[in-house]
Amino acid sequence: MSVVRHEGNARLSHACARCGARAGGLCRICAPEIMAGIEQCKTGDRALRAGETIFLHGDNCNSVYTISDGWAYLYALRPDGGRQILHYALPGDFIGFHPGAGAAITYGAQALTDLNLCVMARDGIERLNRDHPEIGMRVAWMLSRNLSLTYDHLTSVTRQSARERVAHLLLQLYVRRRMHWPDTAGDQIDLPLTQELIADTLGLTAVHVNRTLASLRREGVLHFKLGRLRILDPDRLIEVADLAPEIVENWIAQGATRAH
Repeated sequence: MSVVRHEGNARLSHACARCGARAGGLCRICAPEIMAGIEQCKTGDRALRAGETIFLHGDNCNSVYTISDGWAYLYALRPDGGRQILHYALPGDFIGFHPGAGAAITYGAQALTDLNLCVMARDGIERLNRDHPEIGMRVAWMLSRNLSLTYDHLTSVTRQSARERVAHLLLQLYVRRRMHWPDTAGDQIDLPLTQELIADTLGLTAVHVNRTLASLRREGVLHFKLGRLRILDPDRLIEVADLAPEIVENWIAQGATRAH
């Protein structure tokens, strides 16, 4: 596999057909002519280390990205310099698309783990949408799904207690992770979050997150340590998160749509 340096990061040349995120991403079940059009939109593949920047608040939006492998997060900076994490992006997720071509992006994105990105020209995607409306519908579905997750997150942060927020976030990420990799065995997943990241996501302090996780562990609800999340009592976790069953079913349906 050849490696070419670009803007301080590695660009990897590899066939779209071998992309591990193809089944759940923009390219899901595309006809050959559409796949050819998508490949023409590509400007390359980009590899980042954990902690590296994908794009910054204020960058233009001339490129869009599909996550091929790894985790990323979207964030906003508060006036006091603190960070508010808005959304976690998993393989297959489509990020960086902004309503106004050439406009400044109003949030930043950073690699949470080592990350591979498929980079596409925004104007190429717009041309592809005109030629193949099904791609436009796929983009709309992916953006709508992310908006739904953002609404869930906003409701949790503004209306729920700290305990409910922590349970809500971990349950949502558990469901999303399992729907991305449905063959994962057992009741635990790799979850590359720290208590500081959870705090920045939920508007809490790391100390408060630590106490909440310890409480949930003592009660036999879940165990989260060193990047591994184990759900001990799923029904109790849903109860603690104060979630209506249809919300969890919606998360599952969103993930299941990716696999078909």
